[in-house]
Amino acid sequence: MNSLDNPIAMYDVLIECCDSTLKYNPRNRSLLRMKGRYLYTRESYYDAWDIFAGLLGERDSTFTTLKDSVLTAEALKRPGVAMEFREKAYAKDSSDIAVDLALAVQYVGRLGMKERGYQILEYVDYLNSPKPWIAVRVEYTRARFAQSREAFIRHTYNAYIASGELDGSY
Repeated sequence: MNSLDNPIAMYDVLIECCDSTLKYNPRNRSLLRMKGRYLYTRESYYDAWDIFAGLLGERDSTFTTLKDSVLTAEALKRPGVAMEFREKAYAKDSSDIAVDLALAVQYVGRLGMKERGYQILEYVDYLNSPKPWIAVRVEYTRARFAQSREAFIRHTYNAYIASGELDGSY
């Protein structure tokens, strides 16, 4: 069996490639982000966090770095940190549906800030009005605000993944 048939082995090879290239250009942010994503995918969350924290410490606040930092912080069970970076990602690009919806879920589910969650859902609805699947999901999500936190989060996540428009990477 080829070692690349094993997903873990494949990510190990990709991480080694990043390490080899980083020897010649250790501050290359694109390579560091790539390595961080590979580590995250391989479920080496602490190592991935070290990379993203380093990038953020060097004032790399690109949308991609912020989104990757959110995922890693959530995997490490650091919801406060994840929320901070999710808000920064939203400020950087409020047209990213995945970020918008995840932020709305956070405001309603974890923080109990329904009005802010509604505002974000209204914005998603406005941005994507020609896409009927979004309008239906936004309305359905609004109706579910009254449910428990766990049910609301689970339903919203599953509804958007099931729509096929989002890949579940955020």
